[in-house]
Amino acid sequence: MNVDLNGESRLFPIIGEPIRFVRSPQSLTASFAAQGHNGMCIPMEVPDADLDRVMQGLAVTRNIDGLLVTMPHKATAFDYCATWSETAGLLRCVSVMRRNADRTWHGDMLDGRAFVKAQVDAGANPEDARVLLVGAGSAGAAPTTSPSRGPPPAPSPSTASASTRIWLRCGWAGCSRLATTRWTGWLQGSPRPGPRSESALSPPRPPVLRR
Repeated sequence: MNVDLNGESRLFPIIGEPIRFVRSPQSLTASFAAQGHNGMCIPMEVPDADLDRVMQGLAVTRNIDGLLVTMPHKATAFDYCATWSETAGLLRCVSVMRRNADRTWHGDMLDGRAFVKAQVDAGANPEDARVLLVGAGSAGAAPTTSPSRGPPPAPSPSTASASTRIWLRCGWAGCSRLATTRWTGWLQGSPRPGPRSESALSPPRPPVLRR
């Protein structure tokens, strides 16, 4: 990878903790070079407690055009966005941020699309498929709002409460394909929920585990 870093280079940091496992610096910087763009993705290890100070510094750094966000900051970074995509607004988390015209941040969550694309590129056919969703945090929730093929994924029993939160976030916003049904651990297609009510907001009872 031949990178001509100079005073005019545009920077795209990726922030997270730990950061040593990420591959975006190599792949994104190589993509910039292939397209003739003078840009570089740099890794930044940012602990949770220091995120606010780092974000303030990044916001006023003039040669930073965008950010990649990885764990544990995907949900917290949403609060630094002035505008966001529909997907990011539903999930209240972001994986990428770019500058608006006034240099504020616009956020988006691309994990769902990236996950589906990776499966298709590897030869999988997600059309009408059911998958097991283990974990329903920021990245885990993203495939449930991806414009992908097939029904939403089925969360494992350990993520049932998180799947309920996904439904509460997305149901009234028109994600008619998402609804938590009983405690079978499955997300089924369902009509759009009606107006909010106390009963509608009450989470389902957990299953009784028997030997």
